[in-house]
Amino acid sequence: MSKKKSQTDDVKRALTPEGRMQQLTAKAFDLAEKQLLEGNIAPSTLNVLLKAGTIENELALENLRTRNKLNNSKVDLIETDVKGKGDSEEVINAIRGYQPSVHLEG
Repeated sequence: MSKKKSQTDDVKRALTPEGRMQQLTAKAFDLAEKQLLEGNIAPSTLNVLLKAGTIENELALENLRTRNKLNNSKVDLIETDVKGKGDSEEVINAIRGYQPSVHLEG
């Protein structure tokens, strides 16, 4: 007897936790869609789907993306500032360590 392959057998399991979460989320949405079409979706699941489609949710997501960009810019600025100070210190140390090779006789 041959074993009947299910749809999930074709999809490989993700290698990272983030990838796995994306797979599980996609499966959950697929199941919710199937339940919605069949008319047996749980009210709590329907409420989550409806909330996800609101303008308020979109604005909240955009706000999070903007904050993330701002935080990344701040980190880049700090790293650049620290690197610049490190370069300056190297130059100062090089100048301090400079010894003339020619001795002046007077």
